[in-house]
Amino acid sequence: INDAAVSQITAQFDDAIARGATVAARADLPRAGAAAPGTSAASTASPNGFFPPTVLTGVTDEMKVMQEETFGPLLPVIKVRDAEEAIRRANASPFGLSASVWTRDRARGAAIARRLEAGTVMINDASSVVGAPHVPYGGVKQSGIGRAHGIAGLEACVRSTAIADDLFTSWRQPWWYHYGPKRLAQINDYATFAHGSSWWARLKAIPGVLKLVFGSRDDA
Repeated sequence: INDAAVSQITAQFDDAIARGATVAARADLPRAGAAAPGTSAASTASPNGFFPPTVLTGVTDEMKVMQEETFGPLLPVIKVRDAEEAIRRANASPFGLSASVWTRDRARGAAIARRLEAGTVMINDASSVVGAPHVPYGGVKQSGIGRAHGIAGLEACVRSTAIADDLFTSWRQPWWYHYGPKRLAQINDYATFAHGSSWWARLKAIPGVLKLVFGSRDDA
């Protein structure tokens, strides 16, 4: 979109070539005198500020193109053994704006998409949701916070206030004060009763819960 972007992508390209990457495909530059595929360094970008759409293979993790955001027509390709390795390597990135899964098995694609750490994951597409006003769009990790579009995008533009009205003001609510070893154990029993992983654990916690709710101050 500007000279700074071209310079950044050119630096990523040159770094990858210097570290052993290979140009698998490259489009022609928009003016005569375009650089041939595989050419690096100064002739990568054209004088009028274009960077040709380029596909790189033989890419490794230490290359800039794998460690920095690109936002341009430079695509690094890495082979993986299976979907598990692809998911692991994708989630290892510090970035998470968007991702895409390409497959003939849509159910499998959806299962993989749910495991990817990205703000938007598309199946058999790459960027159309950016222009869909009903689909929340935004990143995770170092790709930013918040959402545009959709209900989530609208909620980001308003200020919400939570108001809680205590209907039982005459009840002493023992978990807020007068702590002691017994009271802390009773609070733990309450947490187990409400969120325990088994019914047996919840049943065993009932006596402590009853003491917490109905016991005297001496039970603290």
